[in-house]
Amino acid sequence: MTTDQNVTFDDVLTFLLEEEVTPIHANLMIWIARYPSFADELTDYFGEWAVQSQMDDVETEQFRTERFTNIGVSRALNLLHARQVKVASSTVQQPRTLAQLSRAVNMTFAALAEKVGVDEEIITKLDLCRIPAKEIPRRLVDSLAQFLNATIDEIWNSLSFAPRPTSARALQKSRKPAVIKTETFAEAIEASSMPRAQKDAWLRSINQGTGPP
Repeated sequence: MTTDQNVTFDDVLTFLLEEEVTPIHANLMIWIARYPSFADELTDYFGEWAVQSQMDDVETEQFRTERFTNIGVSRALNLLHARQVKVASSTVQQPRTLAQLSRAVNMTFAALAEKVGVDEEIITKLDLCRIPAKEIPRRLVDSLAQFLNATIDEIWNSLSFAPRPTSARALQKSRKPAVIKTETFAEAIEASSMPRAQKDAWLRSINQGTGPP
């Protein structure tokens, strides 16, 4: 069995041609044992090769070799494309909360609040989407994107979820549909523990534009 991780299916096809292998079942088993990671590709390739061999007896050996090589390369490229599509689809980023974005850069809410110039309570309210996205100053979103190593769109997405309770336990305590209180950005700023001058600066930023562009 060959375990070289650098061997591709194109390499295997080249080895087949160099050794002048014939498309019979016994040879297929030998090559699957040699390259088990390409068992499916080899099975398909040998199958097509055997059919083509029966159909193309009038063709020259050279033409058959070129034709089967092209079939193998085409199949290998198709398989590679399928794998790439699968990988791409599995790595599509889902919208993340502010807490998840913070953990991704190993930053606490307290540290994030200090960097962007608000208090930790504001960051918590933003994470729980207690402040409607349309109320949030773009200046604040720009700062969050910078320090969380995220795009502007990622930040807006994280701020646009439905409002959430403080914890799952708090939600479970009530048998009635949860009514989660939201507030404007200005209300959140006024309720914060920030100094008056800092509050006023953020209140002025509202006039510079709020909500997703």
